[in-house]
Amino acid sequence: MKIISLPKYNIYIDRSFENYDRFLGDYQESKLFVVTDENVYFLYKDTLERKVTNRDIFWYVLVDGDYSKTSENAFNIIDFLIKNGAKRNDLLIAFGGGVVTDITGFVASIYMRGINLIHIPTTIISQIDSSIGGKTAVNYEQYKNIVGTFYDPMIVICETKYLDTLQKKEILNGYGELIKTGLIGDVEILHELDLGDVNYSPDLISRAIEIKKKYVIEDYFDKSIRNTLNFGHTIGHAVEAATNFEISHGEAVIFGMIKALEVGIYLGLTNHKLLDDLNEFLQKIGYKVPNLKYKKYEKYLFMDKKGKSDGIRFVFLEDVLKPKIETISWSKLKDALVNTEK
Repeated sequence: MKIISLPKYNIYIDRSFENYDRFLGDYQESKLFVVTDENVYFLYKDTLERKVTNRDIFWYVLVDGDYSKTSENAFNIIDFLIKNGAKRNDLLIAFGGGVVTDITGFVASIYMRGINLIHIPTTIISQIDSSIGGKTAVNYEQYKNIVGTFYDPMIVICETKYLDTLQKKEILNGYGELIKTGLIGDVEILHELDLGDVNYSPDLISRAIEIKKKYVIEDYFDKSIRNTLNFGHTIGHAVEAATNFEISHGEAVIFGMIKALEVGIYLGLTNHKLLDDLNEFLQKIGYKVPNLKYKKYEKYLFMDKKGKSDGIRFVFLEDVLKPKIETISWSKLKDALVNTEK
């Protein structure tokens, strides 16, 4: 077992844990309220109930997909908690992927001004990204993560065995965050991905988490250096919203990274070989670049949280392991994006 410690909680990572009772010892009298999605509920409901003994467990099941991450569903979960008598000393558990950890974390932060939260992430994205760092969010209308808070879990439990049942589309979804993490902070992740037939081991997941941990500790509230983790996300989030979340988060982030590299090359900031190498790798894994024009996602780009009236803090990549955050005017960004369209 690997343990990664952040200031307020630990992340426990292993291939599998025999039971979860060892992590819940301080909450013997607490009821468990588990939020999950249909897919995880079908695959792993019995697994979780077997790993937790002598507890009342109340389940709330979301429809799978980003369109479930809404303010309406957040208040539906709150209604579920109220009707089942949830108290602040009870446990709200996010058992699923990024959508589940985001919305459950948000609910935990506002229900009774804060209920105990535990993340048990079951996808690549949720294990290396969305369950780590305290960000919670729901979408509003078509705007991605426009409503949210910062709220830490008590514990994060990462079992890489859950990744065995991921479908090909969800694996590709995870590649977005892994590629980003490799490019900004750990080139060995890229080498492992390039070999193909990736073993999603506790070691790989731990290395990716360590990169995020570094930025989270230095800039918890995402005011400066933590923006680096948004490489590819500025345009990626806009693309998700513009397509009504038909393009998954990871695939949108890949598109966003391509565009960020193209803009960087256009502005003379980025090594051209980076884009060539990324495109070659994406061809190898079967990623097809969406044919999306700037006009399609323009209005959603302006709603990015790093934006101001005169421009936006944008994450470029000069070279591998050399991210660069620069404020760029909206007109200059538009010019670069339009002029690099195929």
